[in-house]
Amino acid sequence: MELAAEFPNQPDLRNDLAATLGNLANLCNLRRNFATAKECLEKARPHHLAALKANPRHPTYRQFYRNNLLALVQAHAGLLDPAAAVQTAQTARDLGWDGAADAYDAACALALCIPIVEKHEQLDADKRKAVVQFYGDAAMKLLREAVAKGFKDAAHMKQDSDLAPLRQRPDFQKLLKELESQH
Repeated sequence: MELAAEFPNQPDLRNDLAATLGNLANLCNLRRNFATAKECLEKARPHHLAALKANPRHPTYRQFYRNNLLALVQAHAGLLDPAAAVQTAQTARDLGWDGAADAYDAACALALCIPIVEKHEQLDADKRKAVVQFYGDAAMKLLREAVAKGFKDAAHMKQDSDLAPLRQRPDFQKLLKELESQH
């Protein structure tokens, strides 16, 4: 952090710092330390934005910022803040870089919230079922948006492990069949 502070006009340093904080946050999410993950991601955000301001089309800067947002969706889920999770997913969807891919990635992030809340020790069975349904519905909404914006890769959708929590849903299977019938 000191190096980035010492050289604030070096976007690569800012991006590298943000990426490091993002990697730490991913580890925290895996360890179910969602509060620390969120803290790391919030510290990374201004560095991502500074790098993107310096070079808005830089593919690595874009990917790392997208990764930050998608990890933050999961941290919010672990903190039992579904409204913030959906809002962050919508921010990722609205990046404006590739409408179909952005919506697809945001849907994947919401689908990945399902295993987080399924194992959440603070939820009883009824609340867990309701939150799983909430994230599944929100993920499906964004998947339909991705398709409407031009996402066409049914084979990828069928195999994507991020979407595993949605596979048994009738609306997922219907969307997949619709995509497959277009080719």
